[in-house]
Amino acid sequence: MWVTSLALCAALAAEPEESAWTAEQVMFTFAIVAYKGQSLDGNTLKDEAKTAEKIRHGLTHQPTLNGEWELVWGPAIAKPPGTFIGANLVFVAREIDRPSQLVVGVRGTPNASIYDMLIEVMGLKPVPWEYGDRVANAGKIAHGIDVGLQHIQTLEPCRHGDDKQKHRTSCEAEVPGAGIKLRDFLDGEAKAHPGGLDIAVVGHSLGGPISVTLSQWLHDTRGEAWDRDEATDLHTWTFAAQTAGDADFARYADERIGPNLHRMENSLDMVPLWWDPETLARIPTLYEPCGIHEAAILGPAAKVATAAVEGAHYTHLRADQPSLKGHCAPATKNKKNKKKRAHLLDEVLYQHIEGYAALLELDGVVHLGAATGERPRKRKSTR
Repeated sequence: MWVTSLALCAALAAEPEESAWTAEQVMFTFAIVAYKGQSLDGNTLKDEAKTAEKIRHGLTHQPTLNGEWELVWGPAIAKPPGTFIGANLVFVAREIDRPSQLVVGVRGTPNASIYDMLIEVMGLKPVPWEYGDRVANAGKIAHGIDVGLQHIQTLEPCRHGDDKQKHRTSCEAEVPGAGIKLRDFLDGEAKAHPGGLDIAVVGHSLGGPISVTLSQWLHDTRGEAWDRDEATDLHTWTFAAQTAGDADFARYADERIGPNLHRMENSLDMVPLWWDPETLARIPTLYEPCGIHEAAILGPAAKVATAAVEGAHYTHLRADQPSLKGHCAPATKNKKNKKKRAHLLDEVLYQHIEGYAALLELDGVVHLGAATGERPRKRKSTR
């Protein structure tokens, strides 16, 4: 029987004298840390070693993590042939004082990753869910999400001196879990902790639906391929995620991983609205309350997207979870110290990343540069 207790949430909240941070704040931070190293390009094997150091830095210096977690597997980075920037990235961190607590961090879309945008985000053709109970009508997921999941299923962190791909040089340093696939690593952890693991799979943006399918894959293959005693408690955390699959998949996954799925959606973030025709219709007027009317230009794009997913019936898991009520981006001041409201692109970017930090009361606390691709922007609120 699948364990459905909220053990991880309880564990994070059980000792308030040790941590002032909520489970939501901690998991959002992990989703941001997953973007570490996204500016690196060229050699994936070298990137993994360099990114490992960046992730370690994040685990140590992000105030919400406070050096209480250690990197134990990865990062492993997928870089398909012909691409210049790594696509999918996944890593595992362990809580030092409670080694049965693991977090699997899944990166969203890296800046400037054309592959992720065209193949994984825009790969809309529905494909069958190939795992678990075939009799249960598990539905279909988007082809692009399936591609991302398959990358993560097969990735192995690089070994020092490893040179599997002739056109790339060797790994500069040993990466944790070198040569071991993710599920095999988790199986080893499950054997080492017979009392049960608490695993949280977390992702932001594209990392969200991939996290959902990764959790569902782990659920559907447990008992045979890993976690033979089925003692693992699995949670899924998504922030700013688009849909992963159709209504049948949502029903199938809701019944299995849904009770422990935490889906956080900013009401002013348009990314979670994509691919569901009902929510796509809201995009052209989404930012009118913020005094931004240029969003109307997104109307034709929303119509094209609606036509592209006609008959696919893409639907969010846990559709009953309400959105967090978003707030318009704070106005900035220009060089003449005059108020300057955000333009459409500024508003979209703010709501997709910084807006979540603000809603979680982490604005100015968590360093968001890894996700935004720049140093955190300092805003002077005029409200």
